[in-house]
Amino acid sequence: MKKTIRRSKKYHAHDEKNEFSVGDTVWIEERRPISKLKCWEVIRGDKKQKA
Repeated sequence: MKKTIRRSKKYHAHDEKNEFSVGDTVWIEERRPISKLKCWEVIRGDKKQKA
């Protein structure tokens, strides 16, 4: 069938410096629980380009 499927999933990740927003592409790593929902931390990322 050769279909290409692109999937994404939303995670609650801790961003220490508050530099990324919704829609940015980031790399996350699992850490100890920071809050009720957050157990991931942002390692690095790319800002979304404004059109």
